[in-house]
Amino acid sequence: MSIQLFTNVHSNARRALHQMVAHVIEADMDIEAPELRRIGNNTKVTREDWMRIALATLMAQGVDAVRVMPLSEALGVSRSSFYWYFKDRDDLLD
Repeated sequence: MSIQLFTNVHSNARRALHQMVAHVIEADMDIEAPELRRIGNNTKVTREDWMRIALATLMAQGVDAVRVMPLSEALGVSRSSFYWYFKDRDDLLD
């Protein structure tokens, strides 16, 4: 990996981390994995649930680990619910 590419990736990851932390602080959110609500056989998650699990994953494993499928598995929901709240992964990281 070239130094310039590494610098760009590192800068983007740092910016994403700062934005997510600022959002958590601003919203006074808990960064622990969310407590999920079950209604019948379905688990219901909110945008904040996605943000919490993404931030916890980002802090524990880095930006490369913040992917829709692993996050949905951690939440116990289908990945399609992610798209109710976010356009794509970049939207989550912004």
